[in-house]
Amino acid sequence: MNPILRNIIVTLVALFVGGLVNSGIVYLSSMLIDTPDGFDMMSQESYDKYKHLLSFMVYVGPLLAHALGTLVGAFIIAKFVTTKSRTFALGVGFFFLLGGLYANYLIPGPGWFAPVDLIFAYIPMALLGWMLAGSRKD
Repeated sequence: MNPILRNIIVTLVALFVGGLVNSGIVYLSSMLIDTPDGFDMMSQESYDKYKHLLSFMVYVGPLLAHALGTLVGAFIIAKFVTTKSRTFALGVGFFFLLGGLYANYLIPGPGWFAPVDLIFAYIPMALLGWMLAGSRKD
């Protein structure tokens, strides 16, 4: 297969699978972790009303989702691209970081969440995914 075509396909698959992992964890965590009746995470008014009742665990699910989605996407891309695996893995991390910036802008959260999420869940996880893939195609 043409290496450029392969890299494009691998990139699309990595982004898709990483997104599925992210969405799946967010969905599962929202089912497993109780929130107050009437709470809507997508509403600033609801967040302001119920934030004193939210536990730390409410934020663990999205944090894990962001980190593991990025990790899986970076691992896949580093394992299967033909060249520049670290660059591609960091590209996946940057792509998910942009999504994280947008999500942190739209969805309310405590002051500590956005910095922890943006600093630890994307670029470091992309590098970890690259390292775990054992890829040295750079």
